[in-house]
Amino acid sequence: MIDLHYDMASSLPHTAPAGEDVTLGVAAGYQAGPTIDAAGVAAPRVEFATDGETWQDAVVTEAEQGWTVRVPGQEAGPVSLRVHAADEAAGNSHTETLITAHEVR
Repeated sequence: MIDLHYDMASSLPHTAPAGEDVTLGVAAGYQAGPTIDAAGVAAPRVEFATDGETWQDAVVTEAEQGWTVRVPGQEAGPVSLRVHAADEAAGNSHTETLITAHEVR
């Protein structure tokens, strides 16, 4: 089973200023005791929605431990995230949706 882990990096927990990009870290891999083994897990697809229905791709780049995700600045309101990670070779995948992952103020 693939596990997903998030590290919100905004000025206040789960909030962001209107119009400013939000950056967060995502790690995906297989749970192996206290660490995650990401071997074989491809870069995740991360999408965001401000209305809960219209999903748009966020920018995902490789980082030292996992990936960095950038959600472009939005107007005030809730922003939801949907993350999909897969290990195509083993046929495993995991999708997780975070309703109101952060609030833009």
